[in-house]
Amino acid sequence: MSSLEITKIKRLVDKKIEHLSQRIREISHTIYENPELGLSEFKAADLLIKELESHGYSIERNVAGLSTAFKASKGNLGEPTVGLIAEYDALPDLGHACGHNIISASAVGAAMGLADFLNITGGRVVVFGTPNEEGATAEGGKLTDVESQVRGKVKMVESGIFKDIDAVMEIHPYVKTTLTPDFLALIPVKISFTGKPAHAAAAPEMGVNALEAIILTFNSINSLRQHLRSDTRIHGIITEGGEAPNIVPEKTSALFYLRASDKKYLEEVLMKVKKCAEGASIATGAILDFHPSSYSLTNMINNKTLCKFFEKNLIELGMEIDELERHEHLGSSDIGNVSYVVPAIQPLIAVGEKDIAIHSREFGKATISKKGDQSLILATKALAFTFLDLMVDKEIFHKIKMEHKASFQF
Repeated sequence: MSSLEITKIKRLVDKKIEHLSQRIREISHTIYENPELGLSEFKAADLLIKELESHGYSIERNVAGLSTAFKASKGNLGEPTVGLIAEYDALPDLGHACGHNIISASAVGAAMGLADFLNITGGRVVVFGTPNEEGATAEGGKLTDVESQVRGKVKMVESGIFKDIDAVMEIHPYVKTTLTPDFLALIPVKISFTGKPAHAAAAPEMGVNALEAIILTFNSINSLRQHLRSDTRIHGIITEGGEAPNIVPEKTSALFYLRASDKKYLEEVLMKVKKCAEGASIATGAILDFHPSSYSLTNMINNKTLCKFFEKNLIELGMEIDELERHEHLGSSDIGNVSYVVPAIQPLIAVGEKDIAIHSREFGKATISKKGDQSLILATKALAFTFLDLMVDKEIFHKIKMEHKASFQF
């Protein structure tokens, strides 16, 4: 289609999204008010599926064997296909303090806005409902072992669900609006020690203290930090620390997240952390079980060609683009794994003041504030408009894919 024709359709899509704006906000607020942990997001998934079905999308449930994952498609098979990512899991205790209510509402809102025009523009829209981005799935909101933390998009990538997708877009709420955030690679690691119980006062010499091994591991990792690259992040919690003060702890465990800006260096960090735990085992006599998750997250590969179209639409919609500070890393996400198999972007959209921390209750409230609602609708339009821009010249997809391919030619 010509640029002029797409411009006319953009106006119509803009009106359509404005018409749907109240419903899009309601979707966001409803998900916010009903937080569900990963792999239990049944209310959110059903809500999103019903909205997409009402706009003519074909639904596939239980994608990749995940009961709360779905795939919603509309458009012509064989046409250039753009994926829109919806996340909808919450955090333990904090609810939607990462703003996944906005991620899902914007993706579904863009699909709703485009639904009536796909027969004119060509192309195909696929909304992917992706559960458990946070990795928090256990009863009572506590994190369990590392293997239970498999992220939805990791499983979906492994199942080949993205193999026929030409490009993927997802927005994420933040306190700044920026285009190519630096998401880190991540490996969850469970470190456990087994010692020997004994009465802590009457016969401490008979015991082997597994808690001391865990504490030594933490201290060794703290000593290691000064010798790691500045992009490295290591943080952990003790998940099992003993039964009673008068019993030498027999079994202890800790869960760590290791992060770095690329997978190769992260493997080096993993080996260094393992040596810290091995040293603690030698020092205390406790037996070590070092268990990295088989499900790791990769760093994000931002497709700059695709991002330029999104940036243009954000600016035309009146949003100001912020610059991230040097080394302002934003955690990790399974969108990184998607970006390794298909060209992808995940721009950040400001929903609150810059002094609010993401993963806080204040940030969650910002996602349903007046500014949060305004940013939601602008992000929805930017996603829809970027899809339309890609339909002007379908050779654009060739450029997008060539850039993606070049990203792996080291």
